[in-house]
Amino acid sequence: MPDSEIISSWDDPATVTKRLAPALQSRGISASIVSCAVSPLGGHSGLSGDLSSLQLTFDDTTSISLVLKRTLPTEDAKKYSKKLGLYREGVFYSTVGPWIQQRLDMVPASCEFEAHHGDAQHHHSFIPQALFAASDAETGQKAIVLDFYSNATEAGVHFPHSVHNVIREMDQAQNSNPDNYSTNEKPKHNSKSPTPSAKEKRLSITLEATRIAASLHGSFYRDNSIFTNESVAQSLRMADWIQGEGKESFLESQKEIVDRWSTAKERWTTGEFFDGKVKLSKEFVEVMDASCALALDFDSFVSKWNLKNSTNDVAESDGDNNEIAWCLVHGDYHPGNMLCLDESNSNSLTLNQPKLILLDWEVVGVGSGPQDIGQFLISHTETQEAFNMLDEVVIVYRQSLISTLDAVNRGRGRRQAVPSLEAIKREMVYGGIERWVWLFGYMAGWEESIPWLYMQYFHDQMQGWIVVNGVTPESVGMPRP
Repeated sequence: MPDSEIISSWDDPATVTKRLAPALQSRGISASIVSCAVSPLGGHSGLSGDLSSLQLTFDDTTSISLVLKRTLPTEDAKKYSKKLGLYREGVFYSTVGPWIQQRLDMVPASCEFEAHHGDAQHHHSFIPQALFAASDAETGQKAIVLDFYSNATEAGVHFPHSVHNVIREMDQAQNSNPDNYSTNEKPKHNSKSPTPSAKEKRLSITLEATRIAASLHGSFYRDNSIFTNESVAQSLRMADWIQGEGKESFLESQKEIVDRWSTAKERWTTGEFFDGKVKLSKEFVEVMDASCALALDFDSFVSKWNLKNSTNDVAESDGDNNEIAWCLVHGDYHPGNMLCLDESNSNSLTLNQPKLILLDWEVVGVGSGPQDIGQFLISHTETQEAFNMLDEVVIVYRQSLISTLDAVNRGRGRRQAVPSLEAIKREMVYGGIERWVWLFGYMAGWEESIPWLYMQYFHDQMQGWIVVNGVTPESVGMPRP
């Protein structure tokens, strides 16, 4: 199938003018574009998509730098994007994004944030504004133009334990082939002891990420308007499934994970999985097996989402009923999908609340809020460090969720309680690992395209989380799509 026209001609001034003129004019830019330069944008972590720098020069000799995000022009990339619905990010910025921001504007900034940043109004402006966003459902492609934040660093670089930073270091050493690592040794992640200041930075990023996640989750918390607004609902992942609709597509998605894991396990048993380089622990395999064995129970999946309490007062839950408080979620919540803005002459990360911008809204949908945080903690943070901060994260999350709900429900005649600390913690632990079961199962089918080092790292992260949190084959639930 031919590529969509939206991903091409970004070096043509006439085409780019047509696409960006409304957004540029709204910013007071009336000069004509005379040249466009597209170049690779390196240094970002992630396993899919194409990020480029888009440099625009105008007839008054001024210029601006923007970020162009496109689906890669390959058949595999189009198939992958179409299957997982990643192209829907192209409509997020004109539908779901403004809808979320309208709710977030109701939430006042904390006194602490206002004192540090001097801008209470924009405390919750963590959704970037797009100058252009479009998608093509037929090809599975998208094209998005965002502001370039010259004063920002990817939050993930402050988590040196992450495999993304290991790969970066290899690239910088001109040793970008992971196969040059000894196949008889496990990769060494962050062998040096972190300095206290670096550890404090990671904690400050994690706690602020927790606050903005709670703001996002609380903006549409058990709110049926998610389902009744058709233009929004069709852009939200899992909106149909948790209502008991779309069983066939759910089973197709889950069966693919089960099949991929089954093949991977068989190849691991024979020493063929990533040519024998990736080592899997017994505990890890048992948890993966137990979770995948539950994957195709659609009725059980639907029963976990407490839809009956959507519009009524909700009592605090102790988590014993094993129901999940559904809400709007990001779906791929980790430091590599966030920018840290330096808004001072010094490093703003020394402040208690760094300013974060949340990127990559490819899988925004309806799901479990604490699951977002669980995925975050497993993704980039050394296991013991993540475990040590978990209780504080839970407290901050619940406090921020309560504040958000109080603000968005004010004047609506609606009161909502939130789950207990214990229930939130359990959902972070199990939602996080069950989400990663799904992700690991999916990536296990990428032997031809993903470095073995990634798979070993994600195994190690999941294995550590399983051990420190006491996750067992008996306690784990189904993979979280």
